[in-house]
Amino acid sequence: MSPYHCLSLAVLFTIVLVPSLQADAVDDMIAAQIMERRVPGLSLAVIRDGKVIRTAGYGLANVEHRVPATKDTVYEIGSISTQFAAEAIMLLVEEGKLKLDDPITSYLPSNAPQTWNAIRIGDLLRHTTGLKDWTEVKEFSYRRQYTPEEFIDLVRDFPLEFQPSHDWKYSNTNLPLIGIIIAHASEKGYEQFVTERILHQLNFPSICFHDQQRIISQRASGYVLRNGHLEHGEPFRPKVIASSGGVLANVVDLAQWWEAPAEPLHLTLFIFEASKRGQVFFGSVKKGSGGQVSFAAVVDKRDLTAFGLTHRKE
Repeated sequence: MSPYHCLSLAVLFTIVLVPSLQADAVDDMIAAQIMERRVPGLSLAVIRDGKVIRTAGYGLANVEHRVPATKDTVYEIGSISTQFAAEAIMLLVEEGKLKLDDPITSYLPSNAPQTWNAIRIGDLLRHTTGLKDWTEVKEFSYRRQYTPEEFIDLVRDFPLEFQPSHDWKYSNTNLPLIGIIIAHASEKGYEQFVTERILHQLNFPSICFHDQQRIISQRASGYVLRNGHLEHGEPFRPKVIASSGGVLANVVDLAQWWEAPAEPLHLTLFIFEASKRGQVFFGSVKKGSGGQVSFAAVVDKRDLTAFGLTHRKE
């Protein structure tokens, strides 16, 4: 992703906390980390047995106006947004409106290339498509909207990097295509379907889609660290990529989304299926020339789980 197209960063921390760990020790650890990483602000929520037992805010939600970060600060959550796209697909599967082994070209505009005929909807979710990442398209602009046909035109001529279903590589191209498929199968806009069928159903008041013109209470400003200095990030985001990173949330609602009941929703079946097996894994991922770094760990829900959101890119 171009360094000039940097949005606010949402980092999801899922941490096993020692039950005897004192709040002061947690505060000291986070304060040291945001100082070291030059993060303007961070909001924290800790869950035990499905209940939020601790919330806190650190640093600033807005640097210019010196607005403190709190548990209610609303951040762009970046690639965590993909969980809602996966859930929306599974709802449509349950309703019989599509199948995971359907070819994606059955639900895409007619300008989708024939080379995509072998790609299944399940491949989009599993990142086994072989599609080149749209962030490498120099012509893409955050300052305009794209129709589904225009987005496909941007990426259709790239050759597949491997035969679909025969390898794995994360590609941001998969998620906008999921959004286009959801809109086609549901006969609603992607954002409308997710809002009506997921967000309103579970009553997450802070979780919404990015809209630069809309007044969103307690929205944090996004920043990018350039040449050692904080600068404003790119405030705009085309709706065609909403499924890959267009969601905003405060940390309390995001934590409750994680703990929401499995029925009637499927809740991130593909994204965090390892957590259901009690596995623990940690990782850091760098993607694109913008230097976005995300950290995540998935743990068994019997442990304490901590969620942190922040708003800076490198």
